[in-house]
Amino acid sequence: MEKLCEEIEFTGKKAKENNLVLTTVYWGGGTPTTLDADQLDKVLTAIEDNFDLSQCQEYTVEAGRPDTITQEKLEVLKRHGVNRISINPQTFNDDVLREIGRKHTTELTVEKYQLARKLGFDSINMDLIAGLPTDTFESFRNSVDSAIALGAENITVHTLA
Repeated sequence: MEKLCEEIEFTGKKAKENNLVLTTVYWGGGTPTTLDADQLDKVLTAIEDNFDLSQCQEYTVEAGRPDTITQEKLEVLKRHGVNRISINPQTFNDDVLREIGRKHTTELTVEKYQLARKLGFDSINMDLIAGLPTDTFESFRNSVDSAIALGAENITVHTLA
């Protein structure tokens, strides 16, 4: 955490030296919510302290795996101005989730999605993966339909490679 915050500080200095202002922040490419709430707070504070966010239009954090999401973590994200999160079910088929070793269920995904809405997140992305082991066309279609029915503002579809 210390080294990450040092790198954020260094990068922020370079951005200021070059008169760069962030209009978008995307923190992901993994699952930042594997960090605990205090760690999330520390990184988000480092970003705020080292970058000009006055023109930031979209601040996204990948909440990622539903089993890593807690109310406390979502409240930290909200308090720091994160206005878009990604909750990534990958599929809404519990058999496929077990097959790929995921620790969450469809029910947990829906529960965490509804919690995020309750806490005021009005821009939620959901990632789905096409071609997962044992998934079928009908099952994948159900996953897409489920994300749409929940009201996700964005749906990202990745293909299994």
